[in-house]
Amino acid sequence: MADGGRRPSTITAGALAVVLVCAGALAVAVVAAARPAAAQAPPAGAGGELELGRHLYLRDCAFCHAPGGEGTPRGPDIRPSGEAGNWFMVATGRMPIDRADEPLRRRPSIYDDEEALALARYAGTLGDGPPLPDVDADRGDVARGAALYQVECAGCHSATGIGGNLTAGFRAPPVLHSSPLEVVTSLFAGPGAMPAFAPEAFTPSEMDALARYVVELQSPEDRGGFPLLRAGRVDEGLVAWTLGLGTIVLFAAFLGARMGRAP
Repeated sequence: MADGGRRPSTITAGALAVVLVCAGALAVAVVAAARPAAAQAPPAGAGGELELGRHLYLRDCAFCHAPGGEGTPRGPDIRPSGEAGNWFMVATGRMPIDRADEPLRRRPSIYDDEEALALARYAGTLGDGPPLPDVDADRGDVARGAALYQVECAGCHSATGIGGNLTAGFRAPPVLHSSPLEVVTSLFAGPGAMPAFAPEAFTPSEMDALARYVVELQSPEDRGGFPLLRAGRVDEGLVAWTLGLGTIVLFAAFLGARMGRAP
């Protein structure tokens, strides 16, 4: 009778162990399925470039810009920027940022070339913004590029490309380290205080010309003299005043010393 009384408890304990194991496995499966896709690395060879871009976007961008790119209180709508604008932001290290109030500035990108391109391609599928342009500075007309630069860019970035201070604490960065593709895509990204141009604002030949002129600014031909950081008349005037006034002061001091020693 005693043996018969123990058997049900033994069976019940075994069944309970099986149930607990199954429940634990089910819980693990549910947690894994509920985990955001951004936390899971994309399978190799599944979807190629767009799958890599989607993985990077969900991991690094969706929290602020929303999974569909429509924006949140933490970040703006990125759909109008297209491939071009989004590539510029990630390739120049302006994105991603750690805090929503962090200033956007150029810095080393956390992505390699393949990742930056994949992320831009995927972001481009979220809206109808401009595609990544085919830019070739060698095709550009330097004279036409100079005219475009003087009208559209020199007012903020200076005639020599060294950048300059703007109102409200903004500063236009120099363009002397920008690649031709960065120059053109910045037009559609509109970083900082810079306005974002419409995709049809520039023709392909104008993009090439503008890129060509910026390349010329980066390595101008010096025909003699000192470049003085190529800041234009400001530093030239400062040097002139310093040398001129310094010479006058030294000459006056020399005359005063001579007169003081006179009998």
